[in-house]
Amino acid sequence: MHVPPLTSWPVRRTPDQVARHGAAAPRYARPPGGVGRWRNRPALARALKTLALAGLLGLLGLPGLPVGGPAGVAHAEADPAPMRRVDFLEGRWQGEGWIDLGPGRRERFAQTEVVESRLGGAALLIEGQGVQPRPPGSGAAGAGDEEAGEPVVIHQALAVLTYDAAGQRYAVRAYLSDGRAVDAEAQVVDGALVWGFRPDPSGPARVRYTIRLSDGGEWAETGDVSLDGQTWRPFFEMTLRRAAPA
Repeated sequence: MHVPPLTSWPVRRTPDQVARHGAAAPRYARPPGGVGRWRNRPALARALKTLALAGLLGLLGLPGLPVGGPAGVAHAEADPAPMRRVDFLEGRWQGEGWIDLGPGRRERFAQTEVVESRLGGAALLIEGQGVQPRPPGSGAAGAGDEEAGEPVVIHQALAVLTYDAAGQRYAVRAYLSDGRAVDAEAQVVDGALVWGFRPDPSGPARVRYTIRLSDGGEWAETGDVSLDGQTWRPFFEMTLRRAAPA
């Protein structure tokens, strides 16, 4: 974009200039008082607003404007193919599962997952909630109530799944209701989404989840844990059915 230099910004000829110079009066002049007193202020204001808007849109990364690259070179559109491999997750899902919390401590739960495509398909927003029936005697009526009360929320999480084109890998960032956050690696293997993380970044233990679409169209998820990074044992299983489309 070409912007005229301040020393040659166009101004109108004044009557004094016409009287002194006739028709040859200069059309470009710097009036007294500096830049802040240009006579053609509306044109200057429009030009500066245009430049400011272009810079703001560039910082936001909107299409067609350069961001972090050579002037006038726009970034290429992201390849949608990697995210299409995981779009089977989109929709609202409900079902049941179990988790082993230790020897002889297998807990069952009901789960809801809501998965939505965001940023034009560049990200998946995944929100999950697990509940258990409230034990008898702990309902709203008091300790003597023998009927189960409202379900108890035992798990809440929000995750964002994206694909890093530069690194050619998937990434998962998960947030828990207690304020913790987890950065996980992910990949698509034989049509299944496999993602996992290290509970302790400096230790060998690893947790791995595998999500696939069953032949019956169900969300089938399993979880495995390894204390040494080599030997794995299952500790989690969940089956969900699609309650609503994406």
